[in-house]
Amino acid sequence: GIYRPPAISVATIGGVVRALCAARPMAPSFRFAACAVACVATVERGLGAQLGANPIRKVVTMLQRIQKKVTEEGEEAERLFDEYMCYCQKTSKGLSDTVAAATSKIPDLRSSIEAGVSRKSQLEKDIKAKQSDRTAAQATMSEASALRTKAKAAYERDIGEAKVNHEALAKALAALARGMGSGFLQTTAARNLRAALSTQQSSIEADRETVLDFLSGRSREDSAPSSGEIVGILKQMGDEMVKTMQDMDDAEKGSVAEYQALMAAKTKEIEVQSQFIESSLQRVADLAVEVAMLQNDLEDTSESLAGDKSYLADLVKNCEGRKGIHEQEREMRAQEIVALGETVKILNDDDALDLFHKALPSQGTSFLQVEVSTDDIRGEARRIVDAARRPLSAPRRARLPFIVLEL
Repeated sequence: GIYRPPAISVATIGGVVRALCAARPMAPSFRFAACAVACVATVERGLGAQLGANPIRKVVTMLQRIQKKVTEEGEEAERLFDEYMCYCQKTSKGLSDTVAAATSKIPDLRSSIEAGVSRKSQLEKDIKAKQSDRTAAQATMSEASALRTKAKAAYERDIGEAKVNHEALAKALAALARGMGSGFLQTTAARNLRAALSTQQSSIEADRETVLDFLSGRSREDSAPSSGEIVGILKQMGDEMVKTMQDMDDAEKGSVAEYQALMAAKTKEIEVQSQFIESSLQRVADLAVEVAMLQNDLEDTSESLAGDKSYLADLVKNCEGRKGIHEQEREMRAQEIVALGETVKILNDDDALDLFHKALPSQGTSFLQVEVSTDDIRGEARRIVDAARRPLSAPRRARLPFIVLEL
């Protein structure tokens, strides 16, 4: 609706504001809030005077609500700040432990990688040496087998010839024993014996020559040996043949035993070397995988360490920065609460009320009536508050929007 209060000029409102601001000494940080609220109180008093109510009470109530809200915001800010500081401490400790563990782990990983690479290299060298030894053992076995084959063939050839010669000699002895005499020389047994003695080495060369002359018929009758003498020489030669064949058998048996022992030893050696090579190759493969995993772990740990250090540095910086901001907000909030309290105190003071009544013209002395709406008065008050806050610093302007909002 449209009210018709006594005319209140802007100059009158300004005079009331200046009077209230100069009425008692205040700290500079509180003066603006008191003066701004006094301006609102002046306007509300102009309206309240027309309605017969106490307009200051509404402003005081508004300021008390603001003061309560600021206090509650401060308590909530403290709670959030404590939670944030708790987060900072826990996270910082966790990151610090992680960084310390990673810092300690990286040298161990590098040592393990170096040791793994060294073992792998040594195993590869050992494998090559064992492979070379195994090849040499296999070559020795092949060579020994070839020599054994040749030795066996030579033995069989020699023992065969010896048996044929011995058999011829035995037949000659049997023929001579039957008294064949010169008739024996025309027999096959005599020819076989002559061929055998031609290659047979006797311990007594003269005896062999005597028998050969006898078998060839070259002996003179006056110097020809008797049958008994020839039989004696042949028996002696037969004994030598038997001994030679026995020596050949013994040599063959010794050669076979030596060959078998060599083959058994080399077979065992090759088996051991093969087992070592096989197990070492598996170990080399395992070491290669192990080294690769350690290298991956080293890369991951190094990257994680760098990230954790960066995050920890940012966290510490942000937490320290938040402490400073919180202290500034706490100080500002404390100043606002004090300023609001001082303003309420001023408005509740009897001197302020008396000064308010003296500054406003009474209804009885008013000669002019003007139409003034509530919106006009509130708008004028907002302009006064806005003009008064411009030269102030940001902290001191922080709560004026609440006053403007209330208007």
